[in-house]
Amino acid sequence: MSTRWCPPLSRGMNPLRGLLLLALIASIAAGATASATSLGANKFDLMLDYVTPSPPAGANPEGYRRVRQAMARKAIADAHDAGLAFFRVAVTAYSPSEFNAKQHDLTLWQSDPPRFCAALDAMFDDLDAAGIRLVPSFVWNVTQFPALGNDTVATFVRDPNAASRRLLAQFIRDFIARYKERRTILFYEMGNEMNLAADLDAHKSCQREPCIWENFTTADMTRFARETVALIKSSDASRGITSGYSLPRPGATHLERRPQFAAGGPDWTPDTAGEFARYLIATDEPFDIISIHVYPEDQTRPSERAAGAHFDPIAEAAKVARSAGKPLFIGEFGDPGGATPFMGHVLDEIVRERVDFSAIWVWEFYQTSTYETRNTDATRADVEPGYTDELIRLLMETGRRMGAGPPLSESTAPRVVLTWPLPCAAIDQPTDLAAIASDGVKAVKQVDFLIEGQPVASVTAPPYRVRFDPAGRASRHADVEARAIADLGAATAVHSTIRLNGDKGECQLR
Repeated sequence: MSTRWCPPLSRGMNPLRGLLLLALIASIAAGATASATSLGANKFDLMLDYVTPSPPAGANPEGYRRVRQAMARKAIADAHDAGLAFFRVAVTAYSPSEFNAKQHDLTLWQSDPPRFCAALDAMFDDLDAAGIRLVPSFVWNVTQFPALGNDTVATFVRDPNAASRRLLAQFIRDFIARYKERRTILFYEMGNEMNLAADLDAHKSCQREPCIWENFTTADMTRFARETVALIKSSDASRGITSGYSLPRPGATHLERRPQFAAGGPDWTPDTAGEFARYLIATDEPFDIISIHVYPEDQTRPSERAAGAHFDPIAEAAKVARSAGKPLFIGEFGDPGGATPFMGHVLDEIVRERVDFSAIWVWEFYQTSTYETRNTDATRADVEPGYTDELIRLLMETGRRMGAGPPLSESTAPRVVLTWPLPCAAIDQPTDLAAIASDGVKAVKQVDFLIEGQPVASVTAPPYRVRFDPAGRASRHADVEARAIADLGAATAVHSTIRLNGDKGECQLR
């Protein structure tokens, strides 16, 4: 299986575009950069917003792409206004997770490399324009490259010559060759939470055959890490690399010694604080930056201290990182409840321990459609103006406590994207009209929806969504408008065209 990327950006770049890019990079270097201690956010789906591999059935692909990219640009602009320094992004996205997938998140990479490159170029340009840096994560889903290479997960982890590993190596080399000169990249990440799959009997849970899951150990994972770090360093030795690992499991050391698939069964004995520290140092040894993820359930852990003593994972991990002489990256922290005491504690600990990099889960994440969030486990902690204004204010205050200055500028007009129906959609049944909107880092006063200039409804709080019934309307093209109004009266409107009640005329995208 062969995929050919387009050449590195330095080859054949338009001279004027190159000069503009250098000027842009210089302006970013003078202004909005990631400070010694930086707050960022997970924006898992940012690559997908630009590549848009799987439009909904019947959708106009170009119209869908425009909506997704508009949503991405709004998310980037909102993050700038919130003073966030970087996004952690799955640059390979997620799917496939099983063999023989006909459509997946890297389809465009394999079928049309120049279009894939152009989409990622646009993502880099938009991040640069906002002064938002990038932590690219290469193996977000450990089954993705095995599914593409027709290998098991264990083969992928253990065999550097396997087809799946060759695909990963190709992606990493070509990605870095194309983008390593861009200041956008803050540091690299191997993947996401691979440590939580080590030593478990994942094969036993297979629901289909052939099974993509074959078990691997912590030792297998660490060899894979060393090989992947060496690969990345061979392409770019100038930047650090982190693992993307979560906090170790409460009994990680014992499970490493006796995995779940061991003949005598697993050892779930909780680790002591000393075992926690030794495991964290050992598994992150190949990396320049130690990684943990912290959620509310991680606040109660055993330790070798007196009974009832509090074990704080951030303080303990920060102590481990200092002893190893490495920065600490809290790659994920979040809470579906928003500005909860847990989130306040995490942000206080980030300041107190001077954690080098921290990324909240998750920034403006729409997983199942362009107009639905907080409807899956991954999106229930969605952070977005209008939904979590108090939490965003808390993030901004934390940034100030860490010494980060205010953003260079804030928006003067609200932002709005009409997210449903998609452009040129055929509408002959009741459907939702939906939009996302923000007034800088807070909610807008209202969003008005109009059809052919006539009001349908106004919505004063997210989700900005109303029901529209096309019954009784003529078969024709119709203009849909979403108009966001800020507290001080400034307004921004966006328009789209739909086809009503069987209209067959050619639809032009705006």
